[in-house]
Amino acid sequence: MGDHSFGLGEHGHYPVEIAVLLTQSAAFGAVAMKFSVRTILFFVVLATVATALISNFYGTIGVEDALAELDSVQMLIAYMEEHEGGWPADWEALRPQFESCAYRVGSGKRNPSAYSQEYGFKRWSFEKLKSRIWIEFDVESDELRQISKTTSCPSFNVISARFRGWQLEDDPNDVLWSYFRSKQVN
Repeated sequence: MGDHSFGLGEHGHYPVEIAVLLTQSAAFGAVAMKFSVRTILFFVVLATVATALISNFYGTIGVEDALAELDSVQMLIAYMEEHEGGWPADWEALRPQFESCAYRVGSGKRNPSAYSQEYGFKRWSFEKLKSRIWIEFDVESDELRQISKTTSCPSFNVISARFRGWQLEDDPNDVLWSYFRSKQVN
């Protein structure tokens, strides 16, 4: 069949076999390229749609969880106000605060706030709130007061959403830190 090297033949031309091989490769490359562009376009559209759906889903969950963090910190503050500054032992100790107050996300007896109604958030049960918000119950409020007194910003993390996809302006630990600083006697 002749020389299969890729150098020039004796008359300065590529051997015929190489020319045929290059033509077949170019034809195959065009088909492969057409398939690749379609495939890439399909995956780009799929990724865009999936990203939009996931962002909407997790964005809503994140906003609700961020609101629930702030609701929970208000429940903690209400508890401490009613119990001479004491920290609750567990979630059950916070149940009365949940049931007696109207919160943006979770609410017992009262209607949800205008914010919840405007954005279509439904009231949460106490059980759902417990499943979505983490609170460190193995801490003493006096310890947090002392930390708040000696630091220029919060250095503790005693409450947060289990899923943190969205952050409102007020972090719940910042709210607690500010609360403890406002209660200090100079």
